[in-house]
Amino acid sequence: MVLASRNYAEPQPSRVFREEAGGGGGRRQEAFIVSKPISTKTHGAIDYLSVPLLVAAPRLFGWSPAVTRYLTVAAAGTLAYSLLTRYEFGAKPVLPMGTHLALDGVNGALTLAAPWLLGETSGAARAALMGMGAFELGASLLTDPEPRAMPVDPTSNPAEEALPSPS
Repeated sequence: MVLASRNYAEPQPSRVFREEAGGGGGRRQEAFIVSKPISTKTHGAIDYLSVPLLVAAPRLFGWSPAVTRYLTVAAAGTLAYSLLTRYEFGAKPVLPMGTHLALDGVNGALTLAAPWLLGETSGAARAALMGMGAFELGASLLTDPEPRAMPVDPTSNPAEEALPSPS
């Protein structure tokens, strides 16, 4: 059994050079910036999968009306700005990915603080809110705001495709 495979361009760390201050004769010091592991495509899938979870969880587990309202509003907001984001899953892509990630960060921080803001006393609801908030905050910090390269067809030769066809 042969499995087909796709070649993806791996994200490479960026190379940054900075001039060393002082009398070092203009020496350059090299530093690497590590790329973020979550792609915009994966982030988009997480966004759309989280919406039904945020709506269903408080209803399935019988959490308080305040938590239910909060998570429903959070789900609606996530859906709205996901549909408007310039990424693979955006329906009307007008919102930059950086803005989307900032909104995710704020949403994650608010969800982390929600048990105290809402006065939630249920241990299960508190733990779930803190877990959801931490997950969203982490996803916002670990998502690369730039889309990654599309799959490369290993049988194609881009140089040949650029040449005009013989008539």
